[in-house]
Amino acid sequence: MKDLFKTPEIYYCEAPLYGEFFQPLNTISNATYIIAVVLFYIQLRKVNGIDTRFRILATMLLTFGFGSAAWHSFPNFWTWTLDVFPVYAFFLYVSYFIHIEVLPTPKVGQLWFVIFLVWTAVMTFLLRVGLNDMLNGAEAFIAQISYLLVLSLYAKWKSNPLAKLIFILSGVFLVQLFFRQNDMALCHVWPHGLHFLWHTAGAISIYLSLYMIYFGVKKDYLQA
Repeated sequence: MKDLFKTPEIYYCEAPLYGEFFQPLNTISNATYIIAVVLFYIQLRKVNGIDTRFRILATMLLTFGFGSAAWHSFPNFWTWTLDVFPVYAFFLYVSYFIHIEVLPTPKVGQLWFVIFLVWTAVMTFLLRVGLNDMLNGAEAFIAQISYLLVLSLYAKWKSNPLAKLIFILSGVFLVQLFFRQNDMALCHVWPHGLHFLWHTAGAISIYLSLYMIYFGVKKDYLQA
C-alpha cells in the first residue's frame, strides 16, 4: 500500500540545476497548454460553438496545464496525477472520437477502440519489459502513435476528411516524443534539456485535437 502513492521515478535534464524542486523552463512552458485552450476558445466562440463538451474538455486541459506546472515545481505523487490523468483522459476521448468518425459504424468504432486500449496495454508492457525501462515512461506513447498512424492510413484509404488531420496529429506527436526522449541525451549541450519543447509541441497537439473534433467533421462551423 505504501508503494501505491510512491512518486514515479522520471528524470529530467533540468532538474539537477536548481535542486529537487522547481524546473524553470519545464514549469513555465506549461503556459503553452493554457494558451492553446484559450486560443481555441476564442476561435470557437466566433462561430458560437461553445458547448458542454468543450467546457469539460477545457476544464480537463487547464487542470492538466496547472498540474504539470505543479509536478515540475513540487514533484510528488499527487502533482504527478494532475500532470498525467487529465490529459490522458483527453487523449482517450480524442482517440474514441477518431474511431467513431473514421470506422464504418459507431459499433465498429467502439469495438476497435477497445482493441486500441488492449494494443496500448500489451505494447506498453512488452516495450517496458523488453527494453528494461530504457524509454523513461514513453512506452505507451509509442504504442499509441503507431496505432494512430495505421488508423490515418485507413482513413486515407476510405477518403475520410479526418485522414489528413490524424496524420498531422500523429506527426506532431512523434516530434513531441523526440523532444521527450532526447531531453537527457543533450544535457551536455543544453543544461535545461528539451522537455520544455515536449510541452510546447504538446500544446500544438491539443489545439489540433480540438480543431479536429470541432472543425474536422462539422462543416457548418467552417462556413459560419
